Amino acid sequence: IEERERYGIIECVAHLVHRDYERIGDDLVTLGFLPPGQDISAEVPRLARVFDMALAGGGAKSMNFNKLASDLAGITYNYGGRLPPFFALLIRAIGVLEGIALVSDPNFAIIKASYPYVAERLLTDPDPRVRGALRYMLYGDSDALSVDRVIDMVENVNTFAAVSSGQATETGEGVQKALLYVFSPSGDYVRGLLLDEVAGSLDAMNRDALWELARRAGVRELPDLLGAMAPELDARDRRAVDNMALLLGFARGQMGFEQAV
Repeated sequence: IEERERYGIIECVAHLVHRDYERIGDDLVTLGFLPPGQDISAEVPRLARVFDMALAGGGAKSMNFNKLASDLAGITYNYGGRLPPFFALLIRAIGVLEGIALVSDPNFAIIKASYPYVAERLLTDPDPRVRGALRYMLYGDSDALSVDRVIDMVENVNTFAAVSSGQATETGEGVQKALLYVFSPSGDYVRGLLLDEVAGSLDAMNRDALWELARRAGVRELPDLLGAMAPELDARDRRAVDNMALLLGFARGQMGFEQAV
């Protein structure tokens, strides 16, 4: 698989997590499923149905790869597309491996098993395309960081490390390793995103404390200059404060992903 296709798959995963089906249509062109210049906007509802069924009951990590490949083949056929050679080989290899695993574990999901590797690449690969996909996965089209996805991805990086080393982690050890990663040179990009979120939440808490003090003192409005510098909290500010609570809970090791969200 060429580098272009590898990064294209990562970008597609990010769009899939957000159910951004219009961008997934563009990904099909990038990955070679459809010829360039195709307008498949009319297929967006069908893409939504295909991926909604694939994502039902467990999200992207529980997707049935073979069923998804079959549905994609049907969509691309209508636009003169084809299954790229690299993808056809992947279907054969993954289909065999998934079939073997399902014999011993009927609940096995190939995407769930591979998700820790995808998370590790998203968090550690310095390539601009991967970092763009990571930012989109964590923010979507908004300016609000999804802390639950940060926690989920960092924990999956720990799972990838444990599987790679063949050593299981004890309770609390995974969180410690996650924090070591975030503050290591490899975690500089994620650390920058988290620092922006921490700064925003601290600013929001300071302004909230100022307004609470004013209310207790019977002051309904702050002086013009002070009011301009410290506006009352909006929905974005309150989400930043909630994000801080989630991050602190995760950092203390008192909760994992399921408890945090």
